[in-house]
Amino acid sequence: MPKHVSRASDARAVDSFIETRLKEGAARHTIQKELVALRGTLKVAKRRGDFKCDIGAMMPDGFSSGYKPRVRFLNGDEAQRLLAELTPDRAARCVHPRDRRALERVRPRQRIDIDWRREIVHLRGTKTEGADRAVPIVGASFDLLTHVERYAEGIGGLLFRPWANTR
Repeated sequence: MPKHVSRASDARAVDSFIETRLKEGAARHTIQKELVALRGTLKVAKRRGDFKCDIGAMMPDGFSSGYKPRVRFLNGDEAQRLLAELTPDRAARCVHPRDRRALERVRPRQRIDIDWRREIVHLRGTKTEGADRAVPIVGASFDLLTHVERYAEGIGGLLFRPWANTR
């Protein structure tokens, strides 16, 4: 961007971009991702000395993607149908009570600690203060955790095999 362009025109350009994308029918969530990419690009340009303006002043205030996480989850029948379509190791991965990223690092010594007598599972989390915790084994969890113990087929010291694209 030329050095003579003012901050106001930079902000107008971003506002115009948003307006154009909305008219084109782009989802607000998509536009939010594009704004994040723009901000990142401008940060690199600023660090290199190629962009002098205040990035925060040109980005929109209060633009929201309107994203709301889904509250729906698979019921028992849907979960059984999904698991039947997966290899045993991948099905075990799906029922393991950890987030996807944490699963990438699980090693046998960190394998979920299942205390069948006390009916709890110790999750060895590190991401937040409450991540390392014990959770009760309830309902269908008994069968699901049995599946994890039985079918996880890790390699290279990991509990699970690599799964590059879970989506």
